[in-house]
Amino acid sequence: DHDAKQEFKDLLLAKMTRYLKGWKRILDKDNTNRCNWYEFQEACRVLGFRGNIGGAWRAFDEDLSGYISLKELDENASKVLLGFRRWAIAEFGSVRQLFTTFDKDKSNSLSFLEWRGAL
Repeated sequence: DHDAKQEFKDLLLAKMTRYLKGWKRILDKDNTNRCNWYEFQEACRVLGFRGNIGGAWRAFDEDLSGYISLKELDENASKVLLGFRRWAIAEFGSVRQLFTTFDKDKSNSLSFLEWRGAL
């Protein structure tokens, strides 16, 4: 049900302002880079989605993998993150090493100033 899928996306965007934010905070809370049926049902409950849950799920999971990925929710965001990952690996060996290199104060987090200074 592509209408239900769009209704879900509209609600997610209205509540979270960006798909990526909704993905990380509601759909992929366990950071597995995928969302299964049970996680999707919980996301619908949290959002207050009252549409055709099963139909929306089936419209998202067109490849019948049993999971939804960020690409199936927001292909553009997925492409940007994949591009960033590829760049980090090419330049630093890994995303983790990129952040370790930029983390000048060794706080295990990047401040805006550290990020801006590294670029």
